[in-house]
Amino acid sequence: MGSTTRITGMYSGLDTESLVQELISASKAPLNNYQREKTEVEWQRETLLDLNKELLELQNYAKDMQQESSFKVYTAESTNSRVATASATKDALEGTYTIKTMQLATTSTFTSTPVSENTRISTADSKVAVYVLPTNEELVIARDTAAIVSAL
Repeated sequence: MGSTTRITGMYSGLDTESLVQELISASKAPLNNYQREKTEVEWQRETLLDLNKELLELQNYAKDMQQESSFKVYTAESTNSRVATASATKDALEGTYTIKTMQLATTSTFTSTPVSENTRISTADSKVAVYVLPTNEELVIARDTAAIVSAL
């Protein structure tokens, strides 16, 4: 009733089963080619997405490089801030520096004679009064310089 009988080239001498298989394979060839090409395109797409990701990361690194804060920031510190303080700018040269204290500063006193009208050098009607103030400033500078030089 529902059975199919095949005659496989018994009378014609042809291998019809092989012919049918070759026709089926030939008809599937475009589909197989399409699937292979589709797979290759998917691989290319994945490769391009990975490349795009890497380029975006490179672009972000380049943006960071444009910012001054991305570069090494120098710091400076003093081991004795009562004697010296330190600071560093972006143009600082890297290194360790030593400051040798040769002599601490001392206070100086300058004395002068009292101001009197006899030392005035401006005219009486001048809006600004100018006086000559004699001091021992030169003497103090000379003595301090001599003391520093003799300590060397």
